[in-house]
Amino acid sequence: MRGLSPGRLRKALALLCAVPALGFGIALCVYANLGSDVYTSFQQGIGLRVGLPVGTVNLVMSVVLMALYLVFDRSLVGIGSILMCVLLGPCMTFFEGALGALLPGPSMPARLLLTLAGSAVVAFALAFYIPLDMGVQPMDMIILTIARLLGRTYGTALYVFNAVMLLLTLVLGGAVGVGTVVNLLCVGKCIDFLMPRLQPLMRRIEGHGRPEEAEAWTQEN
Repeated sequence: MRGLSPGRLRKALALLCAVPALGFGIALCVYANLGSDVYTSFQQGIGLRVGLPVGTVNLVMSVVLMALYLVFDRSLVGIGSILMCVLLGPCMTFFEGALGALLPGPSMPARLLLTLAGSAVVAFALAFYIPLDMGVQPMDMIILTIARLLGRTYGTALYVFNAVMLLLTLVLGGAVGVGTVVNLLCVGKCIDFLMPRLQPLMRRIEGHGRPEEAEAWTQEN
């Protein structure tokens, strides 16, 4: 068992920032009500059927999926998985409530802006936290498994995952709209674009590499 070195401690603190950031991005898309990412839309569909908020559905699904991965493939499970499993749903619920109090009845232009901002925050949060290598949320366990099986990037695997989720969302009656299309077409590519460009920051967080090395890496890429 690896000890909590200074580098891993910094990574854990970075992860604690990524969890609410991801929850905030998802909440922006959900509150805009123009269709969020298809996984969240799928959860919304389940919530409509069982009468639960999307944050609660996320929490239940996360616990079930993580339990399955603990049995069949523990390589993707870590402290990040636990934090995402326990905290992401409540963060989504909290930010949805806060947005409702701060921005009651947003106009259509405001809703479009919320959708775009939420998609950008989600893409950045995912591209930031996955390379921390502290374990991933259950949804990303599935996507990374698809990527491993296909020999493709996270973004490409995300498109495959989203195609399946979209079909299930349509069956369940989840919200599908402009936000869903934006997420479906853009987020995967944005993550693939951002991940390598965040590597210098990852090195700094881990305590590896000097600033001049990070600058050279950035220029090369």
